[in-house]
Amino acid sequence: MEELLQELKQLNSKDERLSQFITDSTELLEHNEIGIGLELLLTNLYEFTININSKSILLIKEIMTEIQMNWEDWKFIETLKTNNL
Repeated sequence: MEELLQELKQLNSKDERLSQFITDSTELLEHNEIGIGLELLLTNLYEFTININSKSILLIKEIMTEIQMNWEDWKFIETLKTNNL
Protein backbone atom coordinates (compact mmCIF):
# COMPACT_ATOMS: atom_id res chain seq x y z
CA MET A 1 0.00 0.00 0.00
CA GLU A 2 2.89 2.35 0.76
CA GLU A 3 4.17 1.92 -2.79
CA LEU A 4 0.78 2.89 -4.20
CA LEU A 5 0.60 5.99 -2.01
CA GLN A 6 4.10 7.04 -3.10
CA GLU A 7 3.18 6.53 -6.76
CA LEU A 8 0.08 8.69 -6.38
CA LYS A 9 2.08 11.41 -4.63
CA GLN A 10 4.53 11.53 -7.52
CA LEU A 11 1.78 11.64 -10.14
CA ASN A 12 -0.24 14.40 -8.55
CA SER A 13 2.12 16.17 -6.19
CA LYS A 14 0.32 19.51 -6.45
CA ASP A 15 -3.22 18.25 -5.83
CA GLU A 16 -4.15 19.23 -2.27
CA ARG A 17 -7.19 16.95 -2.23
CA LEU A 18 -5.08 13.94 -3.11
CA SER A 19 -2.59 14.89 -0.43
CA GLN A 20 -5.41 14.76 2.14
CA PHE A 21 -6.70 11.44 0.77
CA ILE A 22 -3.21 9.96 1.08
CA THR A 23 -2.92 11.26 4.64
CA ASP A 24 -6.28 9.74 5.57
CA SER A 25 -5.35 6.39 4.01
CA THR A 26 -1.95 6.42 5.71
CA GLU A 27 -3.59 6.90 9.10
CA LEU A 28 -5.81 3.88 8.48
CA LEU A 29 -2.83 1.87 7.25
CA GLU A 30 -0.96 2.66 10.48
CA HIS A 31 -3.86 1.06 12.36
CA ASN A 32 -3.79 -2.06 10.14
CA GLU A 33 -6.97 -1.04 8.33
CA ILE A 34 -5.60 -1.66 4.84
CA GLY A 35 -8.92 -2.61 3.28
CA ILE A 36 -10.76 0.40 4.67
CA GLY A 37 -7.86 2.69 3.71
CA LEU A 38 -7.85 1.36 0.16
CA GLU A 39 -11.62 1.65 -0.17
CA LEU A 40 -11.53 5.23 1.09
CA LEU A 41 -8.70 6.13 -1.26
CA LEU A 42 -10.34 4.57 -4.32
CA THR A 43 -13.70 6.15 -3.54
CA ASN A 44 -12.11 9.58 -3.25
CA LEU A 45 -10.05 9.14 -6.42
CA TYR A 46 -13.21 8.25 -8.31
CA GLU A 47 -15.47 10.90 -6.78
CA PHE A 48 -13.00 13.68 -7.53
CA THR A 49 -11.87 12.21 -10.89
CA ILE A 50 -8.17 12.16 -10.03
CA ASN A 51 -6.24 10.57 -12.89
CA ILE A 52 -3.89 7.67 -12.25
CA ASN A 53 -1.53 5.64 -14.40
CA SER A 54 -1.20 1.97 -15.36
CA LYS A 55 1.32 1.30 -12.60
CA SER A 56 -1.18 2.56 -10.02
CA ILE A 57 -3.84 0.22 -11.41
CA LEU A 58 -1.45 -2.73 -11.15
CA LEU A 59 -0.54 -1.81 -7.58
CA ILE A 60 -4.23 -1.54 -6.67
CA LYS A 61 -4.88 -5.01 -8.13
CA GLU A 62 -1.92 -6.48 -6.23
CA ILE A 63 -3.11 -5.02 -2.94
CA MET A 64 -6.63 -6.27 -3.55
CA THR A 65 -5.33 -9.77 -4.22
CA GLU A 66 -3.24 -9.71 -1.03
CA ILE A 67 -6.15 -8.64 1.16
CA GLN A 68 -8.75 -10.65 -0.76
CA MET A 69 -10.81 -7.76 -2.07
CA ASN A 70 -12.80 -8.36 -5.24
CA TRP A 71 -11.37 -6.40 -8.18
CA GLU A 72 -14.67 -6.77 -10.05
CA ASP A 73 -16.32 -4.53 -7.45
CA TRP A 74 -13.76 -1.79 -8.08
CA LYS A 75 -12.76 -2.14 -11.73
CA PHE A 76 -14.53 1.14 -12.52
CA ILE A 77 -11.33 2.73 -11.16
CA GLU A 78 -9.77 1.92 -14.54
CA THR A 79 -11.79 4.80 -15.99
CA LEU A 80 -9.37 7.13 -14.17
CA LYS A 81 -6.37 5.76 -16.04
CA THR A 82 -4.67 8.15 -18.39
CA ASN A 83 -1.69 7.56 -20.64
CA ASN A 84 -0.44 11.08 -20.02
CA LEU A 85 0.95 10.25 -16.57
